[in-house]
Amino acid sequence: AAKTFFDTYLARFHTIDANTPPVYVASGYDAAKILFETIGKCGDTADQVKTCLYQIKGRVGASGSLTMDSNGDAVKEYVLKVIKNGKAEVYTQ
Repeated sequence: AAKTFFDTYLARFHTIDANTPPVYVASGYDAAKILFETIGKCGDTADQVKTCLYQIKGRVGASGSLTMDSNGDAVKEYVLKVIKNGKAEVYTQ
């Protein structure tokens, strides 16, 4: 999903701002889309939106899979990387 999103984004805009890491572009897109869908599905009051957002489980978007916990915090998978010899590598201890 992320690759498709970035390919489409680059085809339309031809660049990604060097000061904005690509993961934030995809996350911002997902946040706006989730809010739009939530308001359409559950209503536009703060309580309606909150209740609907807290029910998100395993939603797949441009930035990956998203689940909201009981506190409204996003639970997402991530990989920590470090730069070694000029290349990003998965961090292992």
